Parts: sequence; structure tokens; C-alpha cells
Amino acid sequence: LCSSFLELHFQPPCSCCLRPRSDRAMVAREIIGMLLIMVAGIGVTSIVILSVVIKELGMPYYTLVGVAIMVVGLCEAGYLASRGEFSKVELRHIKWIWMRGVCGTGTLVFGLLAVQTGAPVGDVSALGSVNAVVAALLGRAFLGEPLGALHIAAVGLSILGAFLVSKPQALLGLGPSGVAVPWLGYLLAVLSGILSGGSFIASRKAQAVSPLMMSFSVCIQETPVIILLPLLNLVDEVPLTVLVGSPLQGASVFAGLMLLVFISVASMSAGSQLCPAAAGSTIYTSVSMALGFAAQILLSSETPDVVTLSGASSMLLAVCLMAISRRWYSPKLPSPQTLGPVVGSPASAMSESSGATAAEVDDEDEIESLASFVAAEFSGLSASPKAQAARQRRAPAVAAAVCPPVQAIGWATA
Repeated sequence: LCSSFLELHFQPPCSCCLRPRSDRAMVAREIIGMLLIMVAGIGVTSIVILSVVIKELGMPYYTLVGVAIMVVGLCEAGYLASRGEFSKVELRHIKWIWMRGVCGTGTLVFGLLAVQTGAPVGDVSALGSVNAVVAALLGRAFLGEPLGALHIAAVGLSILGAFLVSKPQALLGLGPSGVAVPWLGYLLAVLSGILSGGSFIASRKAQAVSPLMMSFSVCIQETPVIILLPLLNLVDEVPLTVLVGSPLQGASVFAGLMLLVFISVASMSAGSQLCPAAAGSTIYTSVSMALGFAAQILLSSETPDVVTLSGASSMLLAVCLMAISRRWYSPKLPSPQTLGPVVGSPASAMSESSGATAAEVDDEDEIESLASFVAAEFSGLSASPKAQAARQRRAPAVAAAVCPPVQAIGWATA
């Protein structure tokens, strides 16, 4: 029995087990995150699609979804308060929690307004895929890093796709006369896509924060905006009194919206924290685009033409190229000489015990840090050599701030 136990628990590890446990855990986290992003893509797109369905049923969609979001937010607030999560939030995470709410609100509201102004649901989903390309251009602008061949190809495909989706026949005067092109809806769809990229970044920058806290931020900011849309006559809405004649139907729709809102927002927050923005954006765009065009065919009997499908495929390919470029252009791992003291040394122990202080010092360089993070998450771009040299010059100051003088000198002379 003892021999069997030793053979079972102390046999030499196979090659697949030689991989560090942390790497395996990271891969598992990213897979779970991708699945959650897929659920979020289905949920958010379904909320936009239901804006058409519920309005056709003669029910006040914006009022129902606004109240549903408010109820979900209040439930999340009660749960977070009972767990003491509000007191655990660090000051440096507040801006990312707020940004997650702003970007989540903008993504949904602009998507709804795009459909309200006449843009097909499939086209809105396709045009929303510009977030990864915008992130690459942002990295180029802030970091001074030249775009690679994959980046340039992605930018070109994205521009071409947006042109094809936005009905070039009408733009060039080749289509039938009298066909109105919802330019405002297309612009709102692009803005919705850009802000969805901000949701990924905000969640990734606050991975230590509870996903429900991020969801609560979205709900508490979405509620007043959604409810105000019909009050400001920005959207068409039937009066709330129509629910008196069909209370059971209204209650069923409200319960369904509330469940859909919770699943969508919570899965988006949790999934964005677990997987890189490039992978999340690719999955989110693919799911949203497929579901959007399916709804456009089934609900509106409007089959996308070859030009529109070609544009959507071009934009999806651009997002995939951005995801590939993140792996292709990611910087190589530094050598052990550049990693600092060996694990287990006194200097290493001091740096580990004071990691929070170093993180707070690094967090002060907001513009460079955020631009580097966005570019790395979406496209694999890194800071230029000049910026990296400046960051290395700041390293001694960080070391002096987190280590006693004798420790710092010993580290430097080792």
C-alpha cells in the first residue's frame, strides 16, 4: 500500500506538468474569462435587440429596462454592503470603477440610440468592432512605437469594413434613389464600440476589485440615463399606463429584462478582468455580430447584402489581426539579470513586502501607464526605448522609497 502511494504521488512529472502552476492557472482564468465574455456579448446584444421587439409589442421599453437596471443595482449594493466590499475599495481603484460605469453606460446607450435612429442591428454590431484598432492608434500616438505590418493591415481592413457596412452604394450614388442612410446611427455605433473597449480596460486595471462592484457602477450610472431618454423626447416611448391592461405580460417582460441585465453586466465585468482585452474584444465582437445579423434577418426580414457581409467580415478580420499582433509583437521576457534580486534574498523579501507602495508610485504616471496598458492589452505595442529608459531611471527612486538605505545600497552593489 505504501509503495503504491509513493508511486502515485512521487512519480516523475510528465512534460505537461513541468509547466509552472501559475501559467496553468492563468490559462484557466483566461478561458473562463472568454466564456464569460461570450455570455456578455449575447446578453448585451439581446438587450439592444429587445428594444425593437418590446416596442413592437406596444410596451414602454426604456422605462422597463431602466427600472430593471435600477433594481439590479440596488440588489448588488445591498449584497456589497453586507459583505463590507465598499470599505475594501482602494483609492487608486475608484477611477477605474467609475470608468467602467461610464463606458458600460455609453456602450449600451449609444447602441440603443443607433438602432433607434434606423441603423440595422447587424450593422451596429459590426461597426462596434473598431475599439481594437482605435486602441492601436492610441498606443502609436502616446508611445511613439511604430505600427507593425499586422497593425497596418488591421487598420486598413477596419476602415474598408466600415466603408462597406455603411452602404457605399448610396454614398457613391450607385444605389436606388431615395434610400436614406442612417449616418447618425452609424456614428453612434462607432462610439458604442469605442466605449466598449474602455470597459475592457477599466476592468483589467481593477482586477482586485469585486466584479459586482464594477457591475454596480454600471447599473447606478445607466439607470438615470436610460430613464431620461424618453423624458427628454430622445426616443419614442409609449406611456406606462399601457401596462395596466396587461400586467402579467408586463411583469414577465420586466423579470426577463432584470435577469438579462444582471447576467450581461456581471459577466462582462468578470470576464474582462480575467482575459486580455484583445481576446475579449474578438469574442465579444464575433458573438455580437453573429447575433445581430441573425436578429436582423429574423425580425426585420432584412437579409444583409454581399457588400455588407464583406464589410462585417473585414472588420472581424481586423479585430482578429489585432489579437494575433498582441502575441506576435509582445516584448520578450527580460533576462534574469534585469529582474532584480533573486527570490528569497533579503532585497527580494523587502520588495515583495512593499509591493503595494511601489505600485502606488508607478500609478502616478497616468498618461504613460494607461497608454502602455491599452496598447499592450489590444495590440502588443510597448513603450519606445526612450520611454523605457526614462522608466528605468525612475526605478532607483522607487527602490529607495520601498527599501531602507542599507538594503538599497546592498541591492545596488550586489
